[in-house]
Amino acid sequence: MTNRLVIQSPNSSITLISDNQENLEIVSNFCKKELDAWHASEDIDELTIDKLSGEQSNKFYSLLFELGLL
Repeated sequence: MTNRLVIQSPNSSITLISDNQENLEIVSNFCKKELDAWHASEDIDELTIDKLSGEQSNKFYSLLFELGLL
């Protein structure tokens, strides 16, 4: 089954699609803990990030690469 996670940031949006729900949960938890992401709507598959520094962006994309989502 294909799962999706949409992450909205101030300058862009990324949609992650994966058959591995666990990887998307790892990303979701990382965004909530490390990037102060929150649910802007009732859609639990969508997160919003208000601010994203260069260092946070690097950590985020490194995680996506490690999980094979890029």
